[in-house]
Amino acid sequence: MSNCFTAPASRALSSVICKMIKNKGFPFSIFEMLYNSCVTTISDYSHEVIGFHQYSGSNNIHTKAIRSYIGVGHSAPLCAIRSEMGWMEPRSRTQIKIIRFYFRMLQMSNNRLTKQIFLYDQ
Repeated sequence: MSNCFTAPASRALSSVICKMIKNKGFPFSIFEMLYNSCVTTISDYSHEVIGFHQYSGSNNIHTKAIRSYIGVGHSAPLCAIRSEMGWMEPRSRTQIKIIRFYFRMLQMSNNRLTKQIFLYDQ
């Protein structure tokens, strides 16, 4: 299910990249804000429910966004360009979302259906 969101997230990233090219570049803060608000919301949709895995689609989009902003080709080493940007990795974002969802479930009232399913599953 997670990799089904790769195509819409890729289209959103292409839209951000086109806007960046049209405006002859963006400052880093603006590109990061657009990436986080437009692309990661789509690519990380419902990862807290799907489970704790590393999704190849999210990683590919993340790498594509970094490469497009820095302007390097496919021969540049991944470790170097990811450390250059300093963004949180998709797997780390998923882990944080899972922990937040878990604590939100604990705070939820017991009469809600979601909480009842959560308690039944334990």
